[in-house]
Amino acid sequence: MLFSEFWLKAWLLRSLESIGYTEVTPIQAQVMKIALSGKNIVWQSQTWTGKTAAFLLPILNKIDTNKKTLQALILAPTRELVVQIGEEIRNLTKFYWVTFACLYGWASPLIQKNILKKNPAIVIATPGRLMDFMNQKVINISVAEYFILDEVDRMLDMWFVRDIKKIRAHLKNVKQTYTFSATMNDEMKAIIKDHISTYEFIKIGEGVTVDKIHHRYLPIEHEQ
Repeated sequence: MLFSEFWLKAWLLRSLESIGYTEVTPIQAQVMKIALSGKNIVWQSQTWTGKTAAFLLPILNKIDTNKKTLQALILAPTRELVVQIGEEIRNLTKFYWVTFACLYGWASPLIQKNILKKNPAIVIATPGRLMDFMNQKVINISVAEYFILDEVDRMLDMWFVRDIKKIRAHLKNVKQTYTFSATMNDEMKAIIKDHISTYEFIKIGEGVTVDKIHHRYLPIEHEQ
């Protein structure tokens, strides 16, 4: 299936073509079909399956650039993933201006606060930095219409459960939620039940990661 078969805006299709994206992956095809219809989605799949574009394309297709307010909030467990999602947004908006902000620790809070003053349409953040800014009343997330939780299983491993629940409690205007996880356990299901009433579930593949990835485990001291 081709991206051109979906009801995507012309500028978005042009950006996809410029970066060599023509055919959708299995998860992109399933997610986009449901997401563009307005339904909530919970999906489980391996990493490196094109999941980032799968949830970004429907969001970018719905963003109203005339609004000068936060429209989509994306939570991710690490600085690296936040930056990666930001880069993907930049690639997908080559021919159309969509403002976004990346919020994460170990970076200048002042610079990030100045970006937030411009009222970006999309905010991608780690739970810790977002909670910090919320407590300082630097950001108002209550107006966000779309809520995306990326790699929730990793966020649970990093003890972000309480932060996720607090963040969700502040979202008063959410129209649609996307939740991604490579694994699914009882704790994951409980969190999903708490913040989504109805949703479509998608599962692709049985493994957590693709076969081409080689794993190594190296124990080190905390200070290292």
